This record gives sequence, structure tokens and C-alpha cells, in this order.
Amino acid sequence: MPSTGPWRVGEDRGMKEAIDFLRRSMEPGRRGGTVKYSTTRKLNGALTNLWRISPEEKRDVVIASDKKNMVATTSPVQGCWYGSFKEGVLSRMGKETEQDRPLCSEEVGIIMGV
Repeated sequence: MPSTGPWRVGEDRGMKEAIDFLRRSMEPGRRGGTVKYSTTRKLNGALTNLWRISPEEKRDVVIASDKKNMVATTSPVQGCWYGSFKEGVLSRMGKETEQDRPLCSEEVGIIMGV
């Protein structure tokens, strides 16, 4: 069994970045309320780029093919914990879902031109 802790001091697994994300999401928007998810998520790219140029990024393995490059990174924004955090924020902040529903007879009539 792998060790489950204690974590080394300073290990945050992307929590500092998540706090930055939440702070950004609470800033006022252009048309009242707070900024939208689409605006807030741009912070992820900025944090990833900052991580790539920092001395804390100790490895940079590039797996190249003809059409795409894949980079192995230790960025906390690309980790599993932060990914779960982003999914939760998306469902609470910006994801609009509509359940599939059956069409009533009036709607079918309009579609059919009856």
C-alpha cells in the first residue's frame, strides 16, 4: 500500500491556484453580477504558462508527433485534484444543462407543418 501521508510541508495539490480561481470568479462583471466562467477559466492558461517558466517546473518531457505535441508537466493546474475542482466550479457557475424532454403534440404539429 502506498503511503497516504503526511504530505510534505508546502504540498497544496493546486489549492492555491483554486483559491486564485475563486477570487477571480467573485470579481464584478461588465454587466453586473460577477464575471462569467468563460472569463475566469482563462486564469488556468495563465497559471500553466507561469508554471512552465518557473524554476519549480523541474522536468519538461516533450512527446512529439507529426501533428501535435504533448508535454508532461508537474503543473498543479493540470493535476487530478484541480481537475475535479474545475468540474465542480463549472457545474455551479457556468454549465447550463437542459434535460431531454419529449415534444408535446402542439410542438410536433408545428414541426410537421400541420
